[in-house]
Amino acid sequence: MAKLLMSAAVPAAAGTDMPTPSMEPAPRTDQGTVVGTVAYMSPEQARGEKMDARTDLFSLGVLLYEMATGKRPFEGNTNAVIFEAILNRRVKPILEWNPRLPPTLDQIIHKALEKDRELRYQRADELLAALKRLE
Repeated sequence: MAKLLMSAAVPAAAGTDMPTPSMEPAPRTDQGTVVGTVAYMSPEQARGEKMDARTDLFSLGVLLYEMATGKRPFEGNTNAVIFEAILNRRVKPILEWNPRLPPTLDQIIHKALEKDRELRYQRADELLAALKRLE
């Protein structure tokens, strides 16, 4: 993406006091910079590591948790506190918020929110199959 910059370093157009517009590349996001809504980030995203489909499954787990409880699984007053929770804290079981929910749903959501991506659902169809079995 390019953005229009007016620079004094660019010579003025003939007969005007206005500098000639030049096209310069916009600044890029630095490698390792975390971009996104913090409360929905996976641990690997919070650490600035390489992401894959399992990252999205973690974020989906956050949404499922919210839908089941009305609460975010990782809360805090600042981004740093939320990052710390994502990286280090276990989420409260959904049954503590709503005991009428099926225990299997709690297991599904906790697997989606697994901090170790090797233990998380590996593909979306695995998570979908677990949810279909639940119904």
